[in-house]
Amino acid sequence: MSGPGDDNKGVAEPQETAKPKQGPSRTQFIGIGVASIAVVGGLIWFFFLRGSGGIFDPGNPDHQAIEAAIREAIAKPEGELTEDDFKKVKKLALIKKKLKDITPLAKLKSLEELNLTGNELANLEPLSGLELLKTLNLSANKLNDVKHLEALKNMETLDLSGNQISDASPLAGLSRIVDLSLGKNKITDAGPLGKL
Repeated sequence: MSGPGDDNKGVAEPQETAKPKQGPSRTQFIGIGVASIAVVGGLIWFFFLRGSGGIFDPGNPDHQAIEAAIREAIAKPEGELTEDDFKKVKKLALIKKKLKDITPLAKLKSLEELNLTGNELANLEPLSGLELLKTLNLSANKLNDVKHLEALKNMETLDLSGNQISDASPLAGLSRIVDLSLGKNKITDAGPLGKL
């Protein structure tokens, strides 16, 4: 005679089938990749392009000083500096900032008056394309070459005193100059400037 529950004797309990472990799906990998690109892009923007228009090296104190002067000139303390912003700058002063690298100034195509007195400049190439410049003060720098100024045909007032210039002949073609200062240089022959 069978007792209660005897019907279940000998019947195996059903076992749960172990599910194989699955790795991240392809979609997850793609999601991780996109997120990584976004992070890297964000870091590049933050450290290199943040609010500067991309022309300033954040690790260069000369560039920082120039950016600050531009922002002050157009009353824009923050935010990205655009091409339109650069066009607004017609007058700029960077006096006694110990500047050596003025590369960002090449962007200021509308500049008419620039004062760079008392810096440590030796290379004026960034100024060579600023064709609207009328007044330029480069006194008390370390200049010995002024060839990059010869294209500035609208120049009216130019101060190059207190440098190391020995040859001023590149200035001979600046026919609009009415005030030229070359004192305290190493010029021995001013003949080429006779027509100025």
